[in-house]
Amino acid sequence: MIMRLFSISRLELRKSKKKYTKSLILVLILLSSVALISAYFSAIEGVKSDNKLYVVAGPYAVNERHFLCYPLPLKKSIALVKAGKADAALGNLFIVTGKSEKSLAATDELRSIIQELFDRELYKRYGSKAFPVFISVEYVKREISYQIELARQGREGGIKGEQKEAQQSKAQIPVIKTPEKPPAPITKPITVISAQEKYVTPRNFSPPNLLGKLIYAFFFILPSYFAAQIFSSSLIEDRLTKRLDVLLSTPASPHTVLMGKFLPYLVLSIASVAAVSIVLGKSIAALIYVIPVILFFSSLQAFFAINSRSYKEMTFFVISTSLFVTAYIFIPAVFSGTIPVSKVSPITLMLSSFEGERVSVKEYLFSTFQFYAMAAVLSLLAAKSMTPEIAHSSRGIAEKAVFALSSLMGKEWHVFLVAIAAIPFVFMVEFMLLSVLFVLPPYYSVAVFIGIVAIVEETFKASIVLAAVKRNLLPYMSAIACGAGFFTGEKLILVLNIATQYNNLLLAQFFVFPLIIHISTTLLFAFLRHRPSFAISVASLVHFLYNMAVVMVLA
Repeated sequence: MIMRLFSISRLELRKSKKKYTKSLILVLILLSSVALISAYFSAIEGVKSDNKLYVVAGPYAVNERHFLCYPLPLKKSIALVKAGKADAALGNLFIVTGKSEKSLAATDELRSIIQELFDRELYKRYGSKAFPVFISVEYVKREISYQIELARQGREGGIKGEQKEAQQSKAQIPVIKTPEKPPAPITKPITVISAQEKYVTPRNFSPPNLLGKLIYAFFFILPSYFAAQIFSSSLIEDRLTKRLDVLLSTPASPHTVLMGKFLPYLVLSIASVAAVSIVLGKSIAALIYVIPVILFFSSLQAFFAINSRSYKEMTFFVISTSLFVTAYIFIPAVFSGTIPVSKVSPITLMLSSFEGERVSVKEYLFSTFQFYAMAAVLSLLAAKSMTPEIAHSSRGIAEKAVFALSSLMGKEWHVFLVAIAAIPFVFMVEFMLLSVLFVLPPYYSVAVFIGIVAIVEETFKASIVLAAVKRNLLPYMSAIACGAGFFTGEKLILVLNIATQYNNLLLAQFFVFPLIIHISTTLLFAFLRHRPSFAISVASLVHFLYNMAVVMVLA
């Protein structure tokens, strides 16, 4: 098997060598290098479009990139300001400014520069004794807790989502230090991750910029995205030109063919992450956070490449899902240290490791397990789709997915396992839908969220039941197995501590009633399966009403 896998990888490399000439490869490398270098310096030094923005004149030089300085006597400098040819004139103990808004802005900027230089000189001469208050920053790791409580809202009996932040949160805390007396003792033991050695005054203190961290993350992820897109383009080209059928006619299995074609692009992705780590001076251990995202994204695109009817359809699905996946892995990083589910993304852990924070094995599994699981499921479905009956069919991608699912089910208990395997996908969609809670008023957001969750879950369960029916399995036994599988998957999430912060919304802390509703709605769909859209609507409505009833009882 290994020899066949490497043989297919060599064929993929030969095809790429013919498709991409040396000149084209050289141009791509040069363009990529220029883009990376430009992005790096833009991120580190900022965009220089505001260079020489202001004009200042006077006998004192101003060596700052925002200013164009004219060394002139004070009288001539003031005359330039009055004539509107200079924004400000710098004297010995004063600044002369014009009447325009630009002149006022230049004066404010100039005062900030002078104050900074003055503080720097004071510290150089007298140290901390020159300032009544001096602060430094220590990065302290603390446990965080965040939950949404549901409460009855007066006589209306409405639902109110109340968000609470616990007193403990991972934060960047200014530690006040004074020359006269030591800081107050800390009563609770804390873990200091790292400390900022540079001391600043309270007026000049500003927290670290999150945008810079996210730019780092983009550097690690985006090259892998391009490699995955090249892989999917090559795969759909082989499928449409029937070269894939030739490979499948050999003793190599569909899984071997898929893995062999993907191997060169995986190596390219790993090399790009390693190169970015070296260039940015970060640890090569960033690979362990990026690899699960690469595997998931590549397997998702492979599934679309095999099941799409054309390049146009594949492009649509690839772009739309790329935006969704990118939001899923980057949005939690924005809330790093404020809500516990921010660690659902490996990017959050990667940024934490860059800051010197220790990442535990539990946190790593919490963050990456679903990506590994979804990558395995999608790769399996893509391999099952590599048959003429599915790959060259004119059916839509959703129908092909049902046919691929049906090939995994030989008996009714297989439906149980497939339902468990669908839980990571459901969790991803539901997590993204949590953003509804931060957009709508609490009275409406909880109801909307619960309704959409019901639709998502019933759609996934309906797909599994339809796949079982297409495999000629008993519909009602398959429905019971599917409902029980979803119930078991939810309990596994609860055990793994993935969704415990939102148990009140997901209603995952109960056992008997969720099992009954999951099995009841799947049985209802099985009974109405001849009209799938209507059946999903009815099952979703029943699920929604049940969830709302439980919430009202808990409120």
